[in-house]
Amino acid sequence: MDLKNAANIKHSGSEWLLCLHGLQSNKELFDEFLSEPFLSQYSLLVPDFIGFGASPKPIDFSYDVQEQAYIIEKLVKQLSIQKLNIVGHSLGGMVAILLLNPLKDIINSFVNMEGNLVLSDCGPSKEIATYSFDTFKNTKYDEIKSDIKNSKRAQWLAQTPDFVFYKTSQSIVAWSSSGKLLDEFQNASCRKLFIYGSENSKKAASLKPGIELAEIPKSGHFMLQDNPEACFKTIKQFL
Repeated sequence: MDLKNAANIKHSGSEWLLCLHGLQSNKELFDEFLSEPFLSQYSLLVPDFIGFGASPKPIDFSYDVQEQAYIIEKLVKQLSIQKLNIVGHSLGGMVAILLLNPLKDIINSFVNMEGNLVLSDCGPSKEIATYSFDTFKNTKYDEIKSDIKNSKRAQWLAQTPDFVFYKTSQSIVAWSSSGKLLDEFQNASCRKLFIYGSENSKKAASLKPGIELAEIPKSGHFMLQDNPEACFKTIKQFL
């Protein structure tokens, strides 16, 4: 993976923090977060998934959640990381779950920010997956962009081609339906925290007792934008 533009990397010690973005964003989602003083002790790795931000956008790539995880795994190994903490939002949380077993020997902790665990966690992806690509390309994607035109997410989506968003949505639904994400997350041996917005408390309902939970007040799914200060404080306390 070419790291020149597709990832923000800062070397600052042997312990790393990997930040993984969601479907409607890219690595810029974490820009404010990465300036927090409490992260100064960590080396930082913040990549764009293939198809997003400054990453390549090949037409023939699957854009499957598992394939994105394979690429991140290779990137981590390329950097010879030996101690890793992960923060993943939405799609990024799903990708991170699929890294928990392959990288189990080096993962210290994982903060899952509403990464899908079950089908009911799917938002717009569930509806998008029912459309043909032509319908999505010709009408629905423009509608999504119009609905968030006053949000920074609109700028991020302008960098995400329609076929990337569509194929990724299909994969999100397939993996959320599989039952594998919930099992992998619950059974992982690393320290883990599930964070949810106060408007989405039902997303924690599928988790068995014993999983550490944190609610971000006055926020929905995009908690890093809705209430960044509370997110930063919560993650700082966990780390």
